[in-house]
Amino acid sequence: LLALGLGFLVERLVVTDTEAVEALVAEAFTMLKERDLASLRPLLSDDFDYRGQGPDEALAEAQRQIDRHKPTLIELRRGPIVAVAPRAEAEVDVKALGYGGGWIGRLRLGLRKEAAGWRILSVDDVPLPPASMGLPAQIGLPGQNGR
Repeated sequence: LLALGLGFLVERLVVTDTEAVEALVAEAFTMLKERDLASLRPLLSDDFDYRGQGPDEALAEAQRQIDRHKPTLIELRRGPIVAVAPRAEAEVDVKALGYGGGWIGRLRLGLRKEAAGWRILSVDDVPLPPASMGLPAQIGLPGQNGR
């Protein structure tokens, strides 16, 4: 019985790459929902890139957007994680509503296993079809969109 219990404990101490990435993404979600962007910095790789911005520039721009639009709601939903060390990828659906309007989109997180553990390496926008944003697949009257 003791050996069985010890075996289970050792198994739970071993964290898979996917579990480690899930934990990192969950931690980032908590910080974003609380608008605590300064705490995100340790989760980002020093090589982080978002639209050509490094980690500090990207966080400063995100903070400016939060200050400007004052989001009242930030919803995040994670899709599947594909982790094959030293890289991983996850897609995240984002919905943010604020005084300056709203934003609905999908982001692809690129992650890398570094000496200090898993870090977010990149964030890329993923184009969404209109239907996924609650819009009709055909926008406009017949003939207005080339049909």
